Amino acid sequence: MPEIISSIAAFAEKYKGAGFLNAKEDSRINALKRYFQKGGVARFSSESKDSFPKLIYPSKPRVQQLMQDSVVLKDQFERKLKDWKKANGDAKVYHLKLHAKKLASPTYWKHVGKKITDKDYRDDAEKVKLPAELISDKKYKAMVEMFVNNLDYRKQLSETVQNSIVYKNSGNRLAKHLDEVQEFRTGISEDKIKDISKKLSEVNADLEMFETIKKMTAE
Repeated sequence: MPEIISSIAAFAEKYKGAGFLNAKEDSRINALKRYFQKGGVARFSSESKDSFPKLIYPSKPRVQQLMQDSVVLKDQFERKLKDWKKANGDAKVYHLKLHAKKLASPTYWKHVGKKITDKDYRDDAEKVKLPAELISDKKYKAMVEMFVNNLDYRKQLSETVQNSIVYKNSGNRLAKHLDEVQEFRTGISEDKIKDISKKLSEVNADLEMFETIKKMTAE
């Protein structure tokens, strides 16, 4: 029974002196290198060094199955990459989207009106440095509505911002929130795009490898 080969070094040793090993660039050798590096094993049908040996394992059906598995992975990675690119695009226009959404909010216009007509309200808003865009942020929407509509809550928040050690030490958390969200979402999505793109590149290289190996298999 033909021996099992699991490394390009073993392949080179088995066919030592064969002309095909001296080629400067041979797609078959490169495909076998990658295949062995990924843990693959092979059996060849010929001991001859006159021509490149045919594979008897993996068989053509086995290679076709491995290719199909890689195609499935490729489709998955391409969908994920598309989703993360969209998330990245959304993150980069986060401020613009919130700005557009706030214009449709009655609470935002009430806030604008009270800042113009109510000096006490305007003073509290300046102390808190309340970003009006937060009315479009699900996490802070209720807080903004309370600030606009509830005098006791507004005064309590204003006092907290003025006197809290946490706010004094770290600055106005509300004012920083929008930038932090944008930076976080942008950073996460860019990391994902980089990671998935690398995996997609590997799968494409695998498909090219299997295509070459399939041509080497015995009928």
